[in-house]
Amino acid sequence: MIERELSQRGTRSCPLVIFRHKAYDLSACAQFSRAWEVHERILDAGQTPIIIDAGANVGAASIWFSRQFPQAHILAIEPDAENADVCRLNTLDLPNIKVIEAAVGSEHGWVALINSENQAWAVQTIRSKDGSIAVRTIPEFVLDEQQPAKIFLVKIDIEGFEDDLLANNADWVDGAEIIIIEPHDWLFPDKGTSRNFQKAIASRSFEILISGDSLIYFRLPTQT
Repeated sequence: MIERELSQRGTRSCPLVIFRHKAYDLSACAQFSRAWEVHERILDAGQTPIIIDAGANVGAASIWFSRQFPQAHILAIEPDAENADVCRLNTLDLPNIKVIEAAVGSEHGWVALINSENQAWAVQTIRSKDGSIAVRTIPEFVLDEQQPAKIFLVKIDIEGFEDDLLANNADWVDGAEIIIIEPHDWLFPDKGTSRNFQKAIASRSFEILISGDSLIYFRLPTQT
């Protein structure tokens, strides 16, 4: 069911990448044990670890995180209606995944979608007064859960809209233990779409690892 639905939409984040090649297998990283301790402390404090899957596409990453962190609550945020529908089908039996049909950005507004390749993975988000998709911020998504919760992991694969996401109001970065991002400078040459993320992350204490097309950032332990 999962592999069939994912392959039907032609996504790059297919089961081969996520499940066979284990692009998001954080347990293979030396930093994982430290991150897991933070995850456990969140639970011990009576809070729910929140995982933001920004650019959830058809749900492959959300499913992976659901298996690796079964006690976390995963917000699968996807602006494309067709992708979101397939994501709901793929995650129907996973109660810790919530699919949200919306865009994620640095501030409120509206966006339109462009898909010149007619592929699930190629959906691009642009701000537009005539857009029909609402933009919301990461802290708002967390607050909507109306429960004691804390951001634990944020995965960002939003086809260049990371430029907007980190343009301002990036304080949520201070609360994340792990950030996974696929930069898209290769897709938008000379646009500097990763520049705002680089600025935000450079002033904070993280270690960086490379996994396929993604960069994985683990927060450094607090020095005492």
